[in-house]
Amino acid sequence: MGQLRANSIMEKKSIQLLVPKASASAERAAQGNVITSGPAGGVRVQGNSFLTLHFKISLADGDGLVASTFEDKPATLQLGTGQFSPPLEHCLIGLAEGESIDVVVEPDQAYGTRNPELVQVIQRSVLDQHGEPGADWQPGDVVEFPAPNGGTYAGVLKTIDASRAVFDFNHPLAGQRLRLEARVIGIL
Repeated sequence: MGQLRANSIMEKKSIQLLVPKASASAERAAQGNVITSGPAGGVRVQGNSFLTLHFKISLADGDGLVASTFEDKPATLQLGTGQFSPPLEHCLIGLAEGESIDVVVEPDQAYGTRNPELVQVIQRSVLDQHGEPGADWQPGDVVEFPAPNGGTYAGVLKTIDASRAVFDFNHPLAGQRLRLEARVIGIL
């Protein structure tokens, strides 16, 4: 096992999809959970579009803000490259420049439902043996573990004592209904 790294959950910048399911633009409108506004013609967002937009991602059932560009510079990204979550990208497909969207994405179409089997107990000795020397493990730390394929996977430290640590390997947004508000500024 390689070295473990701890990061604050707020420092994690990339959010990877657990369950890549999403509905198409027409299905969203049919479900009645989308509001769009803006011009109806012109170039439309495709699955590989390079676009500039403002967006806000928040918890649909609370006040939790995940990310927003509305108060700052807009984001420029290419769809289909992992820069934005695939289900959230899917909500943008079919929009034209100047159009806005406000949609609620259900957990099974975003980051999946919470899986209790992904809450795991790890012996404290494993953390001490493979972690950074002198690491001060605190609940809420995001710890990256080496995967057999050479990659890494991350878990949030929930509790820790002298003999064991409990990690939650669910995505932090698993089980959450998300609200995506976006305005397409330009499609390149």
